[in-house]
Amino acid sequence: MRRPVRLGGCVGVTDLSALDRFKDQQPVSEEAEFSPETKEDLIVPIVKNRKILSFDQSLANTGYVLLFDMGISFTGNLKAVEKLSGHQGTLNRVVPLYNEVYAVIAQMNPDLVVYETPPAGGRMMRPESSLMAATVLEIAAAKLLIPTVMIGAQKAKKRFTGNGNAKKAEVREVIKRLDPSVMTMKPMNEAIFDSIAIGWVACETIGEVKYGH
Repeated sequence: MRRPVRLGGCVGVTDLSALDRFKDQQPVSEEAEFSPETKEDLIVPIVKNRKILSFDQSLANTGYVLLFDMGISFTGNLKAVEKLSGHQGTLNRVVPLYNEVYAVIAQMNPDLVVYETPPAGGRMMRPESSLMAATVLEIAAAKLLIPTVMIGAQKAKKRFTGNGNAKKAEVREVIKRLDPSVMTMKPMNEAIFDSIAIGWVACETIGEVKYGH
């Protein structure tokens, strides 16, 4: 079984001040204990020694995770301070989120930024929130010349449960089984679990990507 190298332990953040703890952090020999039940469960990075910064984005609550190979090294949340109300409230959140996202990407310096494909229509409440947050991510990553990739939620659900319409809780249970250490990581919430799922899919399916290609 191939095991991922973990970067110096997981540090969770709900604000940007904690990013200083990540500065100059280097890979160490500690290994994450993955527990695949079948060969199909095993996550094998298609590109080795790669850092992927994965986001589950919205204006109100953006979760993110930094993966080294597929080992989880850092989790965080970017939350709106005030409740978003109406179009003006939504627009007021865009610039602060851009500043926060830019700081996270700049500090983590990943090889690839991954985010969830924004939903279109359907029963999703306020789909514009995900789309606007995705636009913010694209602009911030472009400023730093870091390539981006979108991964659909249904693709991640299909990968880990066999059902593209599975409930989030089902995906969460698979993640907890594959890497039990997530139970001790803080912060850890639904948005971060989603970012782990799409990050792992990118890890094993997206080859080397250069900015501008």
